[in-house]
Amino acid sequence: MKAGQTLITLRYPERETALANQEVKIQQQRRILQRHQQEIVEAKEQIAADEIKLRPLVAGAREGAIAREQVYEQQDKLRETRATLRDAQADARTAALELEAFQLERKRIQQEVRDSIVTAPIDGVVLGVNVKNGDGVEFRTNLLTIGDPRQVLVKLQLSTLNATQVRPHQLARVSVISPDRQTFTGRIQSLYPQAIGEEEEEQSSGGGSKQSNQSSSSDRPAVPSIVLLDTPTRTLIPGSRVNVEILLQQRQNVIVLPTEIVQRDDDDDSEPFVWVRDSQGNAQKRPVKLGLEGLTLEQRYPGFSFWAWNNVDDLIQQQQTLELATRGLMVVGAIALLVGGVGIANITIASVTERTSEIGIRRAVGATQREIALQFVLEAALLSLASGTVALVVVHVVALNVADAFDLPYEFEGRIAALALGSALVVGVGAGFPPALRASQLDPVQALRSQ
Repeated sequence: MKAGQTLITLRYPERETALANQEVKIQQQRRILQRHQQEIVEAKEQIAADEIKLRPLVAGAREGAIAREQVYEQQDKLRETRATLRDAQADARTAALELEAFQLERKRIQQEVRDSIVTAPIDGVVLGVNVKNGDGVEFRTNLLTIGDPRQVLVKLQLSTLNATQVRPHQLARVSVISPDRQTFTGRIQSLYPQAIGEEEEEQSSGGGSKQSNQSSSSDRPAVPSIVLLDTPTRTLIPGSRVNVEILLQQRQNVIVLPTEIVQRDDDDDSEPFVWVRDSQGNAQKRPVKLGLEGLTLEQRYPGFSFWAWNNVDDLIQQQQTLELATRGLMVVGAIALLVGGVGIANITIASVTERTSEIGIRRAVGATQREIALQFVLEAALLSLASGTVALVVVHVVALNVADAFDLPYEFEGRIAALALGSALVVGVGAGFPPALRASQLDPVQALRSQ
């Protein structure tokens, strides 16, 4: 399937009926508008004819050949026709507005009908359809499952003991539990830093599939981990039962032998050996060097039910979480700006109080009120810019350290920094303006007398 392709169409008969009724109303209103427009044309033609008849009557009345009553009668008829024209134009405008309202309502209903069409959000494949034609569905019903064919993720629930032996990027093998057994290779993509319960796992996965494996059937906490397969399987679907083997150690140039093949003499310190068949078919005794004898090479989870899925829901949930965090940070930033503005206003008020005599001296030597106000506004602006710059440097350093410590992506954006400094400058100027205005309005004589 391609992105934007129609997958499922939900039928709402009431919407389709409403759309058909709206089309009928639009057609009726168009006919009404056309009738009013025709009345306008006819009224204009009648006015033109009446004006033509009125001209010779007026000329004849001036010469005394025609009675003035005929002229007055024709003028009254012309005024009536013009009144009819104005009424027709008003009715046409009203009909046009009603037609536009009907068309807007039709667009709204058409949008509701389009919203009933489920389209593919990505280029992928349909992994499963949960409804059939004619089924009734409720709100938030899972209609189908789609996936990204370019990657397959398998989610595991590890016990806390087993999780201590697993690290990211470790090699893993996933085997499908089916008559046609298939094995796929992959690597541990992520490992949750702590064990969580089943309810917390469902919440963190956004309320997704309710299917669980044996490790989560009890109330014991488990450590979630994710295996990314090296190549797409095109066979695994959500709910597939698989066995997962995680390779804890590897050795090169070794072979795996059943333990019953390796033999020793009666002496426990004797060198181990195996029997092999040479090219002539004779049995030969060959010593072997044991490497990982008795060491568990693989951690197996036989019979556990795991599920594979695509990360579309995870990306949507992550986007919603980031948007919620952004709104929260915007609120915190607004509160911080408000508190900073109050602080700058208090500092400026204290500065004006302490420098009252200086203000009086400056006014006495010729400084204007504008210059006094500009002085304190500039001081508040410089204070806000300096504070904003220090805050940006501190946040940048902390973000770099956190990103390095937790291996998180971080990129410094100059546009955001400029916006932050601009906001600080606006708050500083706004907070410093009232005290500056108060300082500019001080009486020079009273200011000189103050201590």
